[in-house]
Amino acid sequence: ATDIVSINAVTTVLEDGVMLIEDYQLDSFGPFDGLIGLGVPKNHPLVPQFLPTAGVQRFSLCYQKAGGALEMDVPELSTAMEQIGTLHWGLGLWGISAGSSEVPVFACGADAMTSEGQRTPCGAIPDSGTTYLMGPMSQILVMYASLCDAWERCAAMEGKTDAEKAVNFQTMVSFCDEWLEDDEGLEEIPSLFWRFGSSNETAQTIELTPWSYIAYLEVDVRGQDKHATHKVCYPMIGEYEYPTSTSGSIWIAGLPLFYQYKVYFDQSFPVKIGFSQEPCGGCQDGAAKTALLTEQAVPLGGGDGKNITGSPSRRTLAGGIRHATRRKIMT
Repeated sequence: ATDIVSINAVTTVLEDGVMLIEDYQLDSFGPFDGLIGLGVPKNHPLVPQFLPTAGVQRFSLCYQKAGGALEMDVPELSTAMEQIGTLHWGLGLWGISAGSSEVPVFACGADAMTSEGQRTPCGAIPDSGTTYLMGPMSQILVMYASLCDAWERCAAMEGKTDAEKAVNFQTMVSFCDEWLEDDEGLEEIPSLFWRFGSSNETAQTIELTPWSYIAYLEVDVRGQDKHATHKVCYPMIGEYEYPTSTSGSIWIAGLPLFYQYKVYFDQSFPVKIGFSQEPCGGCQDGAAKTALLTEQAVPLGGGDGKNITGSPSRRTLAGGIRHATRRKIMT
């Protein structure tokens, strides 16, 4: 079908680029008018894409406690890095460390360059429609162990192997009601440092604080004569096996990345991705080309979990590591 499509101040005519949705299962997202394709630009797309057709070269996405914002026609970000994805927006991942950017990386280092033709040790896909940070189980295990080593409270527990330390980390986080007095207390949990870039020479290190990747549930506790609630915390990290020959193991950087940073997507050649620490604004800030993502639009995934700054979902396995549902919403 052909129609005039408008999102706030951005309007264009899409010829054979509008498809009818006859049924959907997004009832938990509040008012729903349709889906916009914001994927990596293609030279010869089968269906016209909204942003290129409207002449929009750059946009940004971010989330906050009250929702979030999609901003179009944003200024060029000087620190943006050339992206390497073909099917998805993607960056090379040149190392992950816990507690400091100066300590040795526990994953995606030089030793991960194991095959001929491999361009990066690992890769990362920034995806606002994925609730968790998702990667291979082997790296999650070492991640939890490294976070435990860097966290004084966890390091004081008995644990010698990575598996034991990983269990200790999950246990200590889970029982946050015993030591977490307010959201500020999260600062004692170490940050995760990610080194992104198309090459090691041009890579940038970004920090994901526990403020972005720790979530909690309010659990009912019923006693003989009383009823109370108990806070249970958990890391927004789940298993997703996605090995590639050119970029190693792939991580999906979900909501924690978009809570911590305003993520820029630049469709001009060369196509780039960037991160900014400027506040995540909204339509009320006077940006004519800003589309507000309401609080109901934050992916809930059917769970009752609440991020310290939003509303993520959770699914658990008996073993403790979570398999999160990857839900393609925005990017």
